[in-house]
Amino acid sequence: MTTIELKSNLHSLIENINDKSILSGFYQLLIKTKENKVGLLWTKLSSEQQHDLEQLAREDDDSLKLITNEDMIKKYQKWK
Repeated sequence: MTTIELKSNLHSLIENINDKSILSGFYQLLIKTKENKVGLLWTKLSSEQQHDLEQLAREDDDSLKLITNEDMIKKYQKWK
């Protein structure tokens, strides 16, 4: 869906909502989303959390450490 289509659909959706509390909540959500800065969440993480996420990203890139879905199912079959 293009940006223009998304905006049009969003406008249509809003036009059909008559509940003031829903509209107000949606408005507040959009305002908060617009105000959020890129990387703000990252700066709120502790250095340990940042390190763990960086390590996970590196491990994700290492295809030798990946396990197939079938292998995971076999491994944890006893807990089903």
